Amino acid sequence: MVRNFTHLCGLVGILALSAGAHAATITPTSVSGSGVYSGALSELTDGIYPADYSLWNAPGTVSWVGTAPTFVFDLGQLYTLKDITLTVDNNDYYFLQVSTNGSQWNALTTVLAFDGPVTSGMDTFSSETGSPDYSAFIDFQPQTVRYVRLSAVGGDELYSVGEVSFQGAAAVPEPQAIALMLAGVGVAGVAARRKRQS
Repeated sequence: MVRNFTHLCGLVGILALSAGAHAATITPTSVSGSGVYSGALSELTDGIYPADYSLWNAPGTVSWVGTAPTFVFDLGQLYTLKDITLTVDNNDYYFLQVSTNGSQWNALTTVLAFDGPVTSGMDTFSSETGSPDYSAFIDFQPQTVRYVRLSAVGGDELYSVGEVSFQGAAAVPEPQAIALMLAGVGVAGVAARRKRQS
């Protein structure tokens, strides 16, 4: 019984450590928008990146005028966000913030109008090293997040987003959560031993 308990504890530890090890695509559970904009919010996470140089308000984009609209991506649970890739109108500034609870926000990164090779229309930026669209300007340290908020903060007042994708892994449990899991395994082991003895 002790050997089985030790194996279970080791398994829980391995699972906890491996939870944040592998980065994969994170699919948001929902996207919400505030303010006035054109286009369907589903376009933002459909996996289709508008071609470089395509029109800022072409089909497949969400476009708007002025800096009032904001867009919030709910990832559905806590993740360690490692990279982001997005297609935006090239001559504007976009600000990305992150939150664990949807009410307190921290800066993640800013897409700069002068970054990127495209001189007109849509342009794709990525924080993923090795990506053909990699931009050091939007790179960031991994963050524990559930929500990502995107807004425009400057430019020609005509803004557009064609796609936003996220890479990361489920957040590693806090030490307290790991302790609770181990305690649960211990209680189950004791209960099984008592049942066997009786």
